[in-house]
Amino acid sequence: MIRTLSKLWILQPSTRRDRLLLTLPFYGLYLVLLVRHVVWRDEINAWAISFVSTNLGDLLHRVHYEAHPAMWYLLLFAGGRITHAVWMLKLIQGLIGTGIYAYFAWNAPLRRLEYLLILLSYYFTFEYTILARMYGLEVLFAMIYIRNRIQHPERVLRNTLWIFLIANVDITASILAGGLLLEYWASMLSETTAPRTEFIRHKILPSFALFVLAMATCIGTLWPAKDIGWNATGKIFSHFWEAGHLVQAAIKWIALPWIPMPINIVVSWDTEDWPYFFAMGAIAILLYLIYRPHWKQMIMVVSMLIAGIFFSHATGVAGVRHTGTIFLATLLSLWIWRAKGENVSPLLYILLIMIAVPGGIAIADQFRAPYTDGDATADWIREHHLEHMMIFGSLDTNMLGVPQRLDLPYYQLNGQVLSRVLTFNRQRDDYDPLTELSPRLIAGMHKEHVHQALLIDIVALTRQQQQQLQHAGFHQQLLVKFDRGFVGDEYSFVYLIQDETRP
Repeated sequence: MIRTLSKLWILQPSTRRDRLLLTLPFYGLYLVLLVRHVVWRDEINAWAISFVSTNLGDLLHRVHYEAHPAMWYLLLFAGGRITHAVWMLKLIQGLIGTGIYAYFAWNAPLRRLEYLLILLSYYFTFEYTILARMYGLEVLFAMIYIRNRIQHPERVLRNTLWIFLIANVDITASILAGGLLLEYWASMLSETTAPRTEFIRHKILPSFALFVLAMATCIGTLWPAKDIGWNATGKIFSHFWEAGHLVQAAIKWIALPWIPMPINIVVSWDTEDWPYFFAMGAIAILLYLIYRPHWKQMIMVVSMLIAGIFFSHATGVAGVRHTGTIFLATLLSLWIWRAKGENVSPLLYILLIMIAVPGGIAIADQFRAPYTDGDATADWIREHHLEHMMIFGSLDTNMLGVPQRLDLPYYQLNGQVLSRVLTFNRQRDDYDPLTELSPRLIAGMHKEHVHQALLIDIVALTRQQQQQLQHAGFHQQLLVKFDRGFVGDEYSFVYLIQDETRP
């Protein structure tokens, strides 16, 4: 029966013409979704950092609060010299996304069904192409690397240079880079006819030295500033001795890449719930059976899982954008197997279908509602000619997109500072909005000498907060609210705050 099914058109090897024709509707959809997408805080804050930085030194200083290598910010810095408008950010992401689709269509030697399922995957329909983040660069560099590594395995340093670039996209991309390099070394050692000692000295060691330089560059540019705050992720090693935390890290690296939570997936399906725990075991078995005949690629994936689980257990960082590198490693493994004519387990289709389902959900959700309410709020402020008023915001991580869209500074209540960007330093740690919002708002308006301002928050003011303002002689009025976006922590409640104690 399997032989009969393999003769179906959809299961046949694809030609370049097939792939280009299959890609066109997906690429057209991509452009529509990219234009419709409303950028959220991680996207727009990086963009704001790029154009508020006066020079490269200032930019690199700010990057040390971001926990990312500098590559993405350098790219945005170049774009920010042209315009501060958000369309430039989307243009940069659009060029990267176009490169991903074009390179994949032109080069990937996959079967038609495999190609379609990957185009429909959550990472292609949303996470690595629509979101204007650095992860699209990781995908593009990885595909360029794998093609060159297959066609010209003898060009060791040139291929390792692509791994250098991958490692400097993001700290979790460096985990992929390390796995790719181990796979590359294992393949070269098993296939070379040269004496092993000589081969290691002339090929492996220079490649290793270049990778060490790549990691040094990555870590050097992302090394946390001395006054960085840890409230976003928790202090490094703070949960290291908790067994349950280690299990959570394993779940996120084994199961989450294949069952991500798209924009509007069932709320109860969470990585802390029992379904993910059992899914982890099933997926681990699938991965073992798929990779068992391919020991060199198994080295890559196993090393990535070990490194990723340890990294997330130590730092607490393990979003789907990070653990999705396991999906990317599997895509690259499949690319190698098809290019070399090796057998591929049909069990792989289970994983590809699993990741295509949330991809379809993500497509539908992007047509149903805006990703965030930041655009609607900024547009409303412009339409009502209120952009001249000082903006106070709580929390800065949630509402920073509004003043950044207006290209205005704003007073961050949890940092008690007037700024244009979010900076993850200790100044903004340990803020309790329930008890501290009103006192800090009052103090901030006095500090900035304003008797009338806008307050933007993600929720309505509580009765306690209203009473605190009233007792201090401040009047508050809800002007408008926007609570229809998919990112609930970027809803916008816009208040007019007036100091009635001043003439």
